[in-house]
Amino acid sequence: MKKLITTALFASAAAASSAMAAPVSSTTLTSTIRADNSYVIYLSTDDKTAGTSFGTFENWTVASTNTTTLASGLDYFLHIYAHDTGGIAGVLGQFSLTGTDFTFSNGTQSLLTNTSNWAANSTGFGTSYTMPSAASATDVSGSWGSTPAINSNAKWIWAGNNYDVNDAYFTTKITYTPPSAKVPEPGSLALLGLGLASAFLAKRRRKA
Repeated sequence: MKKLITTALFASAAAASSAMAAPVSSTTLTSTIRADNSYVIYLSTDDKTAGTSFGTFENWTVASTNTTTLASGLDYFLHIYAHDTGGIAGVLGQFSLTGTDFTFSNGTQSLLTNTSNWAANSTGFGTSYTMPSAASATDVSGSWGSTPAINSNAKWIWAGNNYDVNDAYFTTKITYTPPSAKVPEPGSLALLGLGLASAFLAKRRRKA
């Protein structure tokens, strides 16, 4: 009987430990972008290097979607290079993160192109950045048209106030936010309680 109780104790404790230490799911970054004329999107752990490309598109009339996976424990920089052969290199986009292990520079898991959470320049990643400029309502509803695939609150942005910039570099930070200590699920608590009860019963039997 004592052996059975001891076995039950270890089994329940192991099960509870396993349940509480379940692996955290990977975080997926999804981007939907429209650029004039083309873009390449990168994920980097260093603001001074482009990093690894996970999407490129060369049709400025429509939006395209790309995804990549983020590794826990690292901060990232989301970089976008835009090129226009005939004038302003503009970008319009929306971005999202699964889970809560990472946040964009606005402190949430969703981000749009805007003038608050992005930095830009026309010289390259990691060099002197400035706040990007935003396209006017006339630009959005006129030559660039509407983009149903992207949230209507997103802004067309470009590097500085120069409409003749053919190459533009945009960046924003993604920060790893370690999850707080996991609260055991009810099932895990029940198993842990069973183990403690078994230990108490075994102790009483030894005294008897």
